[in-house]
Amino acid sequence: MQGRLEIWVDGASNVHSKKKPGGWAYAIVDEKGAVVRTSWDGASPTTNSRMEMNAPLQALNDILEDIKKGFEWKPKVFQVCTDSALVYRCMVESWYVEWKYYGRLYGAPDVYLNKDGEIIKNQDLWKALIKAVNLLHEKGYEVTWRKVRGHRGVIHNELVDRMAKKGKMKYS
Repeated sequence: MQGRLEIWVDGASNVHSKKKPGGWAYAIVDEKGAVVRTSWDGASPTTNSRMEMNAPLQALNDILEDIKKGFEWKPKVFQVCTDSALVYRCMVESWYVEWKYYGRLYGAPDVYLNKDGEIIKNQDLWKALIKAVNLLHEKGYEVTWRKVRGHRGVIHNELVDRMAKKGKMKYS
């Protein structure tokens, strides 16, 4: 982990509740494995996908807010550790580039569309997440992504899982 900070993220939802509550959480971990910041919250109604996307978005936006206030994070590499294949693959494989292309192709340049011209779900969060990553790059920071297996006893993954469930319960 030398030379970077890890941002562990997770989302949780309860599709069996009439309220459909969900929670998100993140933990920023330093090079020695110590947790230096955590945050969590939730929403209702929501979906698991929105909560999985909200976790890294909230973390990156909080980091950007720190920078705006004059705090300089060191090191300058953030590795987002997520158990969400959706979030990981979109960011690593740059799915959003294709979505933007199809939006322009179908005459809707500000809308993310798939190859069939259908609207991509949760594009408000996708756009915000991509914007946060780009703003960090502009400020000299690097954001990388790592897919981790959830619910396997990995300490920081378990931590953010518990916090995300806490966020979900807040709205249950």
